[in-house]
Order: sequence, then structure tokens, then C-alpha cells
Amino acid sequence: MSLLNPEWKKTIVFIGRGSKDSFIGTGVLLHISGIYHLITSKHVVFDKSGNEKSHLFISFNSLKGEIKDRPIDEIKNNFDVKWIIHEDSKIDLAMIPVGIDPKSDDLKTIPENLFSDIGETNLAEDVFFLGFQPGLSLTRVNPLVRSGIISRVEDNGIFYIDTTVFPGNSGSPVFLKPSFVNPSERGTSLGFPHFGKFIGIVGAYIPYQEWAFSQQTGNARVMFEENTGISIVWSVKKIQEIISSKNFQDQLKKLNGDKSDEDKKS
Repeated sequence: MSLLNPEWKKTIVFIGRGSKDSFIGTGVLLHISGIYHLITSKHVVFDKSGNEKSHLFISFNSLKGEIKDRPIDEIKNNFDVKWIIHEDSKIDLAMIPVGIDPKSDDLKTIPENLFSDIGETNLAEDVFFLGFQPGLSLTRVNPLVRSGIISRVEDNGIFYIDTTVFPGNSGSPVFLKPSFVNPSERGTSLGFPHFGKFIGIVGAYIPYQEWAFSQQTGNARVMFEENTGISIVWSVKKIQEIISSKNFQDQLKKLNGDKSDEDKKS
């Protein structure tokens, strides 16, 4: 019996740019304060100069079994919203509200009660993520499931997982694998299972870089880069920091019909 909740696959959208099926990353839908939000890696939707990429769209399944595309510009214009990023520019996350039509869109969201922050007791726990994988045939938005373990936890709200991540996987949600084993500060015990918790968003793999040197001049000529199989994940803590930020809360108030402090002054 699979321990994967089939509803989690319906929280995934593929993010594309330009022509149909030109996917560049993954996004996941969260339910925050009554509003549906899309979250992904910031580098999927912004370039290295900090400019938002043009002609972005999201793809997802319809209840009729078809793939639907929705331009990001359409979402921004229809709801008068924008991407919200972390106040620390090094944090590779971006969020934007989206609209879901339950009568036609085969989509679900991850509720806030499934959010779980990472702690030192989670080292070596099994995890998995769901995301777009380049090279696979696509007749539906059907994310690939890839598993690993938590290999290192930092104090600054990031952690690393031992699993292979490729371009296109960025923005994928990471879950604790459902388990009957309950780790705690006192040790490990058997008991009621947890059925999986949302713990973060895939950023990128950690590269191993090595230079090739010229035998004649001794100068570095070519750099080779390989995937180490270790990937950075931005934890729920960093997502919650975005949620609590003034920019996010002002946009949330506007969507709920409340004016921001700037609007009240004008």
C-alpha cells in the first residue's frame, strides 16, 4: 500500500515560459488565511538581475482530464497582485496569490496545519518531493516523486537533503515521509503514525566544481561541474517569514477587502 496521499499530487503545478510545454520549474499551492497561493523558487520566476521573467505560465490538470495553462500576467492583472519575496534577497522563494475554480480545475492546496518546521531531531528522516522532471513524456501534469533523507540541518532555516535534484525540480515541495516511527528528544518510539508533513521547498542542487589547468601555462582553463546529490531546501520557517512580512500581509488584506496602511494615508 502506498503511503503517498494522492491529493498531494494535485497541489503541484508546472511553471513554463514562452511556448507551450516549455517548463522551467515546479510550483505548489498553499492555503494561507483563506487565500490560495503559489510558491516556488525565486530563480524560477526572476532572473539573476532581479527582474521578473516574461511570458510565464502555470500548467495544471482540469477535471475533464485536460492540461490547462494560465499566464502569470493574467493572474496578476485579474487579482491586482504581485510576487512577494523574502526580505533577505538570498532566500530563494517567491509567492503569489492565484485563483482556483473548483468546478473546472483539478487542484488542491496544502493547508497550514500540514506545515512543519525542521529540527535537529529530524536528521536522517526519510523525505520525498514532487516535481516536474524534464525528459519525461507529458500527457497530464503528473509530478515525479523522488525520495531521500535529511542530511544536514542549519540554524538559519535551511536544510539539505540527500537526493538528486535537476533543473525543473526547483520549487518542488518536500514532505516528511509518512511513518509509524516517532522521533523525539528522548529517542525513537513506535506509535501512531504521522501521515506526512510539508517541510520546505527545493532550491537547487549543490555543485562540485573542479578546474582543469593548462599544462603549458599553469592557468585554469575549463571548469567542470557535477551534481553532488545534495540539495538545499528552504524550510517552512522561511515561508512563514514571508507570510508574516508587511508586503505579504498588506497584499492579503487587500485581497480580503481591507486597505493597507499606505492606502489609508492616501
